[in-house]
Amino acid sequence: MPLNPEQFAAQIKRKLPHIALVAGDEPLLVQEAADAFRTAARAQGFEEREVLYVESGFDWGQLSAASASLSLFASRRRIELHMGDKGPGREGSEALVAFANNPQDDVVLLVTANTLDKSARNSKWFKTIESAGNTMYAWPVKGVDYERWVAGRLQAAGLRAGREVVQWLAALTEGNLLACKQEVAKLALLCPDGELSLDAAEQAVSDHARFDAFDLVDKLLLAQPAAALRSLWRLREEGEEPLGVLASLVWSLRGVERIAVALETRGNLEAAFRDARVWGPKRKAFESAARRLGSARIHQALGIASSVDRASKGMSSDSPWEELVKLCACLTQLPISPQVAPALNLKVSSVT
Repeated sequence: MPLNPEQFAAQIKRKLPHIALVAGDEPLLVQEAADAFRTAARAQGFEEREVLYVESGFDWGQLSAASASLSLFASRRRIELHMGDKGPGREGSEALVAFANNPQDDVVLLVTANTLDKSARNSKWFKTIESAGNTMYAWPVKGVDYERWVAGRLQAAGLRAGREVVQWLAALTEGNLLACKQEVAKLALLCPDGELSLDAAEQAVSDHARFDAFDLVDKLLLAQPAAALRSLWRLREEGEEPLGVLASLVWSLRGVERIAVALETRGNLEAAFRDARVWGPKRKAFESAARRLGSARIHQALGIASSVDRASKGMSSDSPWEELVKLCACLTQLPISPQVAPALNLKVSSVT
């Protein structure tokens, strides 16, 4: 089983493997794991570095040539192989397995990659690297785990912060690890004594959470009512027009509707994704929302969207922002009470 970032860092300090793979969904954690490997390798004399990038037409013979070539400057060398979003393919799989099964005292290999699907993580080349060396996979850090990560960052920076500060900073950066890292570095400079109160943190930290209309869409697709309301409130605070927000929501809703109909009628799902212009990582969120909501609920949501449109154009006495709250509630399938959205100053008792 792949190590998590903390386990990986501890393991390579104890024993540097001749081959390691770091990959995952969190670029910052992948980068830091790779840096930890580089530091450990340099500490053991692997000073010379050769970097290979797996791109279209990459010749995997370069890996065996690099490992076999004599060093001109140092007795120990490290090779870094950056795969990015590219899988190794058959030839690459064979080259990685061969390297893993034939360790050399004077050469170590670090393989980096972005997201790897389940089939890749269960492949022979991945399992061979795992058995012969170390693998680390960085999953998204969410919820309570993200709060723990934030607390660990503060502590590592020499800052003493209470739980309320940790929760506030976690909510502010909303799972954006890089933004959180930058804010912690700033706080460490502004609080040299290490004592960090909530008031001091609020004065020092700018809001790096993302609150554009497509961020709101993401939260609605994932059925996160409180987070969606926070994004909606910020859009209003920043002067966005309700019709501008609505346009992004309706575009996404039409796409979810196409996918829901395809699922319910056992139609061509690939064609539905193509017609909805949904590709890559977005597919999972759109399909999940389509399965959760179904075409009937989506039709209801589009009806509320029409109410937002009429209210925005002065064709009804309703508040367009209140109607947007109702739309959020409809899409998350949860009631939104006054306690959830006080910052909107809306007269919403319960929307279901």
